[in-house]
Amino acid sequence: RAGARQGEHVGRLDLGDPVEGESGVTDVGFLLEFGWDYDQENVYNRDYFDTKYAFRIFVKEPEIQVKNSKEFLIVKNYILNMENAIVRDDGWEDFIDVDSFIDWFIVNELTFNTESSFYRSCYLWREAGGKLKMGPVWDFDMAFGNHLGDLAGYDGWCTTESTYQYI
Repeated sequence: RAGARQGEHVGRLDLGDPVEGESGVTDVGFLLEFGWDYDQENVYNRDYFDTKYAFRIFVKEPEIQVKNSKEFLIVKNYILNMENAIVRDDGWEDFIDVDSFIDWFIVNELTFNTESSFYRSCYLWREAGGKLKMGPVWDFDMAFGNHLGDLAGYDGWCTTESTYQYI
């Protein structure tokens, strides 16, 4: 479970405590999973949101009961603002931890993980008040040549040329 405090479940993500202001919760840490089966609705029985460039973004943590709750909208708005900054090529460094994105990319390319094209099992997380990080890396069942959708000869970029490229 994400959100463990130091000393609890060592090696797990620490999403931090929600930040509260006079108007209630103003920021939350979160864990997101991108993707799954795009032909089915609500695969995890959990709410998700789409953006112009990314589909099926599931909020794994915190557990949000109501789709348009304040916490849900905080998470969704962070992602939308980040996406807009990337598209404008202005200020995106304020939203993402660049080193974690580079590390994630290298690991997934070296293993030729076809899910790294945001087909499924792609995680992003953010500690309350921090920047968005890629990871943790997960689920290599479609890596190392284990999938029929792999590119013939492994001479391309897995994250951008995959059969399952959605982003």
